[in-house]
Amino acid sequence: MTVVISVQFQVIEEHVKEAWYKLTDPNSQIKAYVEDVIRSAIPSKTLDDAFSSKDDLAKAVKEQLQIQMKDFGYAHEQHAR
Repeated sequence: MTVVISVQFQVIEEHVKEAWYKLTDPNSQIKAYVEDVIRSAIPSKTLDDAFSSKDDLAKAVKEQLQIQMKDFGYAHEQHAR
């Protein structure tokens, strides 16, 4: 199964220093967090369940990224399809 996820993120204006100095490759780090969430959620679902719960998956990704990336000075928006 291939899961396509689009994640948009931005630097929080008040946390530019953290965004610049705490991560050397934010794209890879964000990708790793997203993949972890998806890998933990998808195996327990059938194909139909995975498709019908894409909003739940998007919410889980969003929640995890908010927790993990805030300390690095990033905010995000994501869209699952």
